[in-house]
Amino acid sequence: MFACRGSNGAADSGSSKIDYGPKDSGICTTHGNNCLLERKGGHWLSPSRMWKYQVVLLEQDDVELKTTAIVNPAMFLSTENPTEKLEHDCLLTIEQVYSSRPDLKDEPLKDPDLELFTDGSSFVQEGRRMARDAVVTTDKVLESGTLPANTSAQKAESVALKQALRMAEGKRVNIQTDSKYAFGVIHAHGAIWKERGLLSAQGSPIRHKEEVLQLLQDVQKPKEVAVMHCKAHQFGQTAVNVGNRLADKAAKEAAGQGILALVPVKQMKIPNLKARYSKLDEQLAEHLKASQNTEGWWVTPENQVIVTPQVMLELAKEKHEQTHWGVDAMVTSLRTSVMCLG
Repeated sequence: MFACRGSNGAADSGSSKIDYGPKDSGICTTHGNNCLLERKGGHWLSPSRMWKYQVVLLEQDDVELKTTAIVNPAMFLSTENPTEKLEHDCLLTIEQVYSSRPDLKDEPLKDPDLELFTDGSSFVQEGRRMARDAVVTTDKVLESGTLPANTSAQKAESVALKQALRMAEGKRVNIQTDSKYAFGVIHAHGAIWKERGLLSAQGSPIRHKEEVLQLLQDVQKPKEVAVMHCKAHQFGQTAVNVGNRLADKAAKEAAGQGILALVPVKQMKIPNLKARYSKLDEQLAEHLKASQNTEGWWVTPENQVIVTPQVMLELAKEKHEQTHWGVDAMVTSLRTSVMCLG
């Protein structure tokens, strides 16, 4: 399986050594390199790496990749995995090992029960984050949901795909998405990330790991499923173009309605404590042009509550019990809502 992918790199290195050789040179391999690059290359390789392989291996007139059944002497060299089967289908091997489910397709199923289109929208308007997902058919909006504040476009697209998979539980379904991220998670990256413990190749935690895990679970729900990537913002009248435009419109219109969010009140509530100020505290309140609230506490124009050092100590203890933060983080947090002398 790793040999399938590694053979591309080996062929690349080998081709560079014969650039000055005779015309029509051939590179023989038992792996389907041409098919891997053309059919699956976009799932695994970055655009720059994909372009490099295509230029070196597929578009050079004097270099030809050939798939051969002849026994290669290199097979008898010691390898890290001597038990790997010598005969296999490269595409089938990759699909079975790295796909989120063995029978997941990237080409439409014939006569499916459902044809769904998904899209997610996330943008900032007038300082507010608008986020929504949508699942539609070619002529009907099936689901459109508000997403939490600060939801990224990638997360919104993943949520939309997750909703479509849940709608198709027990059915045969084709799902079209214009999100390369969601498409890549479901077809290639998700299973690898799960195997690595939700870590990237650099060893750092991946983003949206909860959504990735949920997506890998929900993709098992349909009886049969094919997830395809389609181009966004196309003006044709094909079913794919019409469905994608409706999904995009539904997501953006819903997001434009705004999101429900809890806006925190900056002024801190101080329960079970009475406002008892010294003369210096009163002078500070007068200097800062503070006003007294209904509970007797002085509040500055910036909504900072003026408290005594004793009250500040009690608030710090309570904050530490709730968060277990360090001193610096705790002081930074308290400064936004309270202040005192000293």
